[in-house]
Amino acid sequence: MWTARTCIACAGPIVQLRKRMGMLFQSGALLTDMTVYDNVAFPLREAYPSTRIDDTHAGLDELQSVGLRGARDLMPNELSGGMARRIALARAIALDSDDDHV
Repeated sequence: MWTARTCIACAGPIVQLRKRMGMLFQSGALLTDMTVYDNVAFPLREAYPSTRIDDTHAGLDELQSVGLRGARDLMPNELSGGMARRIALARAIALDSDDDHV
């Protein structure tokens, strides 16, 4: 059943599915006032606000997978264009391994 562009019967499953999706923008779209690490951990914190995310490990595996674990404390304005895109990719895949962090 659809009302005002919302599926009432399937709202629960759609919301759960969207929590597991990541978006990758061509420009990276990093949050400029957060460090690289906070940008990557952001989707986990948003998807699971009531759960304490292990702040010491959330996102580090994703940073490692794009070869930028050492850049965790940099700000987006300190990154090259390629680095910013790789950080954005790490953020987009962060929810894929969410069971490891919660």
